This record gives sequence, structure tokens and C-alpha cells, in this order.
Amino acid sequence: MKRTRTLFVCAAAMLLALSTACNPLEWFVPDKKELTTCDLTWLLTNASDRTVRFQFADFGFHTLPAGQSVELMHTTVRASRVEHSFYALFDYRPESHPLTLYTENGDTPLRTWTLSERHQAGKQFYNREAWIFYRPSDTTAEWTFTLTAEDLE
Repeated sequence: MKRTRTLFVCAAAMLLALSTACNPLEWFVPDKKELTTCDLTWLLTNASDRTVRFQFADFGFHTLPAGQSVELMHTTVRASRVEHSFYALFDYRPESHPLTLYTENGDTPLRTWTLSERHQAGKQFYNREAWIFYRPSDTTAEWTFTLTAEDLE
């Protein structure tokens, strides 16, 4: 009899504690933020007054007219990791991902940014501080690196 009463009191106390303190199912279900994804894009914007050609990684040469933007990469990440995902663009063979700028008709490089220069003074393509982060919604975000006339000199 005493054992039954003790068991009943313990069960009642446990039910009372679980129903008022927390939802025990939350321990087994991941956070809803972790289930939400975000489309993330890295853009290169030409804010100079002239057209440039560029080469990034192994993707060949591309033309970028003045005032236009081009997508360097697009991926989907967990929504909670968006602002921490900046370097995902460079994770795949980062040493072979220099960004080289050329004149519109020339083959002589105007400027090359490499990963090893990331911590040097001045504007660096591989330095997160040189990029602008924009998140217009919970499901989309973008990192933008803007080329200026000074970058082309």
C-alpha cells in the first residue's frame, strides 16, 4: 500500500512538473530556426564608370559593365547560420580563388586579390569587412563586394 501511494505521488508530481515547467517533446524536436533555410548569394558590383573583365577561381573570364552586378556564387544555408557563412564562398580550394580584374579589352591585370592578402591594409576581397551584408527577408540574403574606380587604378 505504501509503495503504491509513493508511486502515485511521484507520478503526479512528475506530471505536474512537466506540464508547467516545459514541453518535454522540445528536447527531441530540433529548433524551428534550424529547419528554416536561407538562399545566400555573393555578388560582385561594378560601381566604377568603366566596364571590366574579371576572372574568379576556375570559372573563366567574365565581363562586368559599369553599374552592373554579377553573381559569384549562390547556395542555401541554415537560416541561423547566414551571417556566419561569409567564407563559404572561399571554402572550396581557397588558394585557387584569386579575383583578378582586367581592362575591358586588355589582357594585363589591373588588380589581383588573393586569400593570403586578406589581413593586409586597404580594401581586400577576402576580408569580410570589405563586403556589405543585406538580408531583405528571412529566406534570402546577400553579400556584396563593390568595385570602385580606385580599385581599378
